[in-house]
Amino acid sequence: MNIIKRGFFKNIVEELHKIKEKDPSAKSIFEVFCLYPGVHAVLIHRFAYHFYKLKMTVLAEIIAKVARLLTGIDIHPSARIGSGVLIDHGMGVVIGENVVIGDGCIIYQGVSLMADKKLPADCLVLGKNVLVGSGAVVVGAYEIGDNCKIASNAVVLDAIPKDSTVAGVPAIVVKQNGIRIKVLPQPLH
Repeated sequence: MNIIKRGFFKNIVEELHKIKEKDPSAKSIFEVFCLYPGVHAVLIHRFAYHFYKLKMTVLAEIIAKVARLLTGIDIHPSARIGSGVLIDHGMGVVIGENVVIGDGCIIYQGVSLMADKKLPADCLVLGKNVLVGSGAVVVGAYEIGDNCKIASNAVVLDAIPKDSTVAGVPAIVVKQNGIRIKVLPQPLH
């Protein structure tokens, strides 16, 4: 079991550079590596995912729980996380089973990402460069397109086309391809 493969550390450094580029308050990759709990959670998750793939699920769960204790970020070992993902101010983030997060996504504090677990193949997929605002809840088995923005405290229950911004409870598209969409007022029930 060689978990440290050739290029492993090079990949970590590349991810740290991507995260530093995204966060205007980051002064160096050393700072990102030492002080960002979201980075710690994702790095520890990569070990948990490795053991999950080897069907060593108990060890994977133990690693995931240790990461949660250290960072306040709960990532299920089966979640697949792309490169350069930034979990910023990550306290209270929950990433459930069968969730796939694309490269370059930004996830803020208090976010819940949960797939429907009706079938093992049912996944919640976040495309590349998706931004998920603090307190947002995304539940279901569908795809969030590339370059989407999910507003803070939005509750997303359906797929979102690429290059869209959604807001509200339940979330609706308020901007697509950079063009604001006129939203009709919803009746109160």
